[in-house]
Amino acid sequence: TNRTFCKKKATMRWILLTSRNDSAALLLLLATCFSTLSSGFSVKSHQRTTTYSRTTRPMAAVVPSRSLKEPRDGSVFERKSHGVTNKAGVSRSSNTALRSTGGSTESSTNRRAPVDFAAVGKYALALGVQMSLIFGVLTGIDKIRAKFAIQIPFYANVLFFYAFNLSTPSFSILPQKGENISFREDREFNRPSWTPPGYVFAIMWPLFVFGTRATTAAMMVRATGSYANSTVMALMLHLGIANLWNTINNVEKRLGLSVIALYGIWLSKAYAAWRFFLVDPLAGKALALTLSWLTAAAALETRTWQINPDPATGQKEPLYPAKADKWQTKFRWE
Repeated sequence: TNRTFCKKKATMRWILLTSRNDSAALLLLLATCFSTLSSGFSVKSHQRTTTYSRTTRPMAAVVPSRSLKEPRDGSVFERKSHGVTNKAGVSRSSNTALRSTGGSTESSTNRRAPVDFAAVGKYALALGVQMSLIFGVLTGIDKIRAKFAIQIPFYANVLFFYAFNLSTPSFSILPQKGENISFREDREFNRPSWTPPGYVFAIMWPLFVFGTRATTAAMMVRATGSYANSTVMALMLHLGIANLWNTINNVEKRLGLSVIALYGIWLSKAYAAWRFFLVDPLAGKALALTLSWLTAAAALETRTWQINPDPATGQKEPLYPAKADKWQTKFRWE
């Protein structure tokens, strides 16, 4: 373009220098200028057109070549808002979701179950109601004794507390073992190889544990002169936690939570033995002897929890009240 313009300029100089007729030279000069301007305009228009054609590309050029490339299997992909689909109707995003399903399942398996706060509230309410009812019964006995000046012998108190020990589940508003529970899950657990035979439990629980409880409680009544006192209620708290464990372990089949509940039984028994020891050292020591059997029971329950993973997840059951459809906490009337 610059070369053409220089040639036009040289031609105008030559015309002005060689032409003798001023009129003819003027006409030739005007014609040459017009031709030069026309040539310059057409060149600039051509440059703008070329620039526009270079900067504006078709939409297909903007799209990555990967999305427009035909797959090897011959299926044509179409652009979608949620992925790229082929003729078979399977989208890349769907395949990605399917591939990620296994990972999400695995992560959901490892994810901790939420806490069942409704169950926690029911446990606390049931224990509070049971302690209130037991305290009311013991207070009523004290009032009757004081009104009629009744002297109850020691052996009668032993029999009373033994029977009261067996009847404390009736004061709980939660279902207990042996009742007709429709929502109970029938599940058998594997037991450790060192589990004692059945007759050992038949001897230790009713004779050693229950008998010691009844005898030491009667010793507390003889020492304090009343039934409804904080020392005796410490033992009643132990019995209430034991009834709560009965619901958790035997009715709801919460194996993990039952381990924690059994530890609570052990701690409540130790607290009751300490309170008994402050009033009557012999009664405290006798009640503390039963902690040996509870220690063995806690070890047995812990091992049972370890060797019985949850069938749904393959992992150990949570040690807290987890929220799940298979675990339901209901009152007796629900």
